[in-house]
Amino acid sequence: MNRTVFAFSALSLVGGAALLSSNASQKAAAQGAKPNVSEKQFRTFLDQQCLACHDTETKKGGLALDKLAFDLEDAKNFDQWLRVFDRVDKGEMPPPNKPQPAAH
Repeated sequence: MNRTVFAFSALSLVGGAALLSSNASQKAAAQGAKPNVSEKQFRTFLDQQCLACHDTETKKGGLALDKLAFDLEDAKNFDQWLRVFDRVDKGEMPPPNKPQPAAH
């Protein structure tokens, strides 16, 4: 799963696809675009790519993704997922010295 697919799918899964900045993404979201991955696949991706540094025990940067719910009704939760999306979308995460998502 590549970075763009992950980022769009992650935000779609949490219901925030309409907040994506590009016009194409907004149009797709407005038309009811479905995520390309299931929540199980998304959680597996988090486990493989993120949780070594961002789990409850390690909590690097103060972020524990294993305990972060998909609850966009909660403003704080929504803001955290939006920050995750932005970091992945910009290529900041995972960091260059860590395994990168497959490009397919």
